Amino acid sequence: MNNHQAENIAIAALQYIAAHETYFDHFLASSGMEAEQIKHAITTVDFQISILDFICLDESLLLSFCQTAEIEPAEPYKAFQYLSYHN
Repeated sequence: MNNHQAENIAIAALQYIAAHETYFDHFLASSGMEAEQIKHAITTVDFQISILDFICLDESLLLSFCQTAEIEPAEPYKAFQYLSYHN
């Protein structure tokens, strides 16, 4: 895992969440953000970590995202760990 891979997984996760209204509404509520703030926040490591944390905390969301992204379910967690420890 490197920084580029971890960021790409976080961005893909956000795109997945944003495409599913229920998940997106829940993410906004749990993050305390408004949709307009996300465009700027996605460039920050802390926000990328929060996206990955959100995905990893919900097994059904994690598995659904990973199936769609065609990645192993461990990858978002690895990205979370990488960004958390290299921040």
